[in-house]
Amino acid sequence: MISELELEFLGSYRVLGFNEKRWRFRIRNSNIYINVSAPTFEEAAKKAIKIARQIREKLSLHKS
Repeated sequence: MISELELEFLGSYRVLGFNEKRWRFRIRNSNIYINVSAPTFEEAAKKAIKIARQIREKLSLHKS
């Protein structure tokens, strides 16, 4: 189980044809990547943390 979440920021990019900035994170010591759309890094980090917590909850439910 993931006891403490640590996210690594991997980079950001713009999607051509859309006015959208995407941010890429990885849960440290795993092969789980999280891509989110947000105008700022702070908002992207909040979204990525929320998703990572949801993943952690799902993983802990399956291990019980």
